[in-house]
Amino acid sequence: MKNTKKLVFSGIVTALATFLMIIAGLIPIGTYAVPVIASLLYVILIKELGMSWAFMSYTATSLLSLIVCLNKEAAVNFILFFGYYPIFKILIEKLKLKAARIIIKLMIFNTAMAGVFFIAKYLLMIPDEAYTIFGFYIPWLILVLGNIVFLIYDYALTGLIAQYDRYWSRIIKKIIKM
Repeated sequence: MKNTKKLVFSGIVTALATFLMIIAGLIPIGTYAVPVIASLLYVILIKELGMSWAFMSYTATSLLSLIVCLNKEAAVNFILFFGYYPIFKILIEKLKLKAARIIIKLMIFNTAMAGVFFIAKYLLMIPDEAYTIFGFYIPWLILVLGNIVFLIYDYALTGLIAQYDRYWSRIIKKIIKM
């Protein structure tokens, strides 16, 4: 495939991901759900164009999200974890030891979520009340629950990648060749 078609296709993915990030502020659960949905677009780029094109699109979407996204916490979630995770996941899945894969994934997730928390709290000035339920300050509980949800997300992403390989890849390849 010529670089012009690759650039156009990655530009379309970047535009779609950026559009999703823009509407994150309009959906009540958009802070978390929209970055996840936007990240799924990078599976297509990884599979069809390669890691470098996916990473370039992720970088462009990240910069655009910081500029145009009204929900800055969603942008931070995308930049610090969800945007690049599908790219890293495919690399991590090449490791033979399942335990090593899980440990590495959890380390990446927990590091990213600690970064999101500190940026949200100290840079975006999200008040402590946002992390308080019935008078209890619960960031650690949120992190534990987040790990469980992350493992479900990772499992679902594995299934979606397999589904893409089985079905959608043929359709996308036909569209790209047009």
